[in-house]
Order: sequence, then C-alpha cells, then structure tokens
Amino acid sequence: MAQRTLNAKKRLINSVKGRCHQRGDALIDSMLATLMVLILGMGPLYVMTKAAVMQREGTAQQLVSAQLRTLLQTTPKSQICNADGSRTADWSAPSTIALTTYGNATSQQVDMTVSALCYSVNTTVNGVSVPQVQLTLVGCLPTALGMSGPVVLREGATQNDEPTSCTVANV
Repeated sequence: MAQRTLNAKKRLINSVKGRCHQRGDALIDSMLATLMVLILGMGPLYVMTKAAVMQREGTAQQLVSAQLRTLLQTTPKSQICNADGSRTADWSAPSTIALTTYGNATSQQVDMTVSALCYSVNTTVNGVSVPQVQLTLVGCLPTALGMSGPVVLREGATQNDEPTSCTVANV
C-alpha cells in the first residue's frame, strides 16, 4: 500500500513538472489558429466587397445610359445641335435632369448632369460631300451613388475632347 502511494506521488510530481514546460502552448496554438482563420476569411470578404462595388457602379451606369437613350429618342437633334456643329443656346451649358432611383423599398431624387458635344462631319455620298452633325451626350451622376466616371453615348467615332471624368469643367 505504501508503494502505491509513493508511485502515485511520483506520478503527480512528474505531471506537475511536465506542465511547467508546456505552460502557454495552448494559448499560442489558439492565437495562431485565430490568425489563420482571419487571414483565410479576409480573402473572400475582399472579393465580395469588390463585387458589391462593381455591381453598384454597373447599376448606376445602366441608369445613366437609359436616361441618355431616352433623351436621344425624345429630343430632336436639331434642338441640341445647330447645322454647323455647334450646340444650341439651350445646351451651351450642362443640363440637370432629376432622376428617381429605387432601392430597399425607398425612392430618392438624384440630379444627373448631362452635356452635349456636337461635331460637324463631312460624309461623301456618290462623290458629293454632305455635311452631317454627330452628337455625343455625356452623363454624370453624383459620386455619392458610386459612379466614378462619365457615361458617354455617341454617334460616330470617338472625339478627342470627350471628358474622362465628371468634373464641372469637363462636362
């Protein structure tokens, strides 16, 4: 019986000594596991965030494009551009169109800036040079809606003076 008690005491002492060398290992292991989960979780989160931003910008561009197409279909070109390729007095400065956007069961009034660029181009038909006016419409939404650049709707070829950003000076 005394031998059993002695063996039990030795085992208890050895187990206490062993714990002294292992103290903190579980804490370090759990910290490393947490760090690995964080790193592995950040990749999909980053991708999902980028996808949401692209979807929001794409929706804004579709809204502007639809409004520019409607404007082209409902407004005669002669009200926007003169025969010599200059803008009419009504379109000499950017115009503002009020839009209603719908999201999350609410509507919001947004002002879209639209400017017109008119070009006079000569087209040869059966050896005869015919002047033709080409129209380019540029639409911009406020940056609060997530759109980073202008939407350009044009007839004909790209022109050098088309804006690349939505600043008041360019539009």
